[in-house]
Amino acid sequence: MGTNTMLWPILLILSLLALQTAVCEESGPVIVEEPDNRVDFSNSTGANIHCSVRGHPKPTVVWVKADDGTAIGDVPGLRKVLSNGTLMFPPFRAEDYRQEVHAQVYRCQATNPHGTVHSRDVHVRAVVPQAYLIDVSLENVIRGNSAILKCNIPSFVADFVSVQAW
Repeated sequence: MGTNTMLWPILLILSLLALQTAVCEESGPVIVEEPDNRVDFSNSTGANIHCSVRGHPKPTVVWVKADDGTAIGDVPGLRKVLSNGTLMFPPFRAEDYRQEVHAQVYRCQATNPHGTVHSRDVHVRAVVPQAYLIDVSLENVIRGNSAILKCNIPSFVADFVSVQAW
């Protein structure tokens, strides 16, 4: 029996062990850094939303609309999807506000041959500064009785304004 004939079973076993080790090192995608559930930002500052993932082979990351799972892409000057998993909203002019971009629910999606995972929903809301007035309702009160006065704040700023004092 030659030396080559005796090495054949050993080489076969080593090859199978190497293949098994390579397969065992593979894993499905896992989200390592999940984005916040709510991201509010000003049009003058913009925002970056990060989604870090791991897996083997390396997962691809896309951002999708949460309502229908449609993948989103770049909107020049308003939204950019970076290859590292970051969804970027650069600063923009007030007149460039677009509800379908700046008031949307997004989700990070990571995929590799072993599966797909999604992040939590990310509620994005851009705020554009604008003038507003608050007022107090006029109430008729009979002398000697109590009156309840209500501070009326426009709905488009109500989430960002609080009454501090009367």
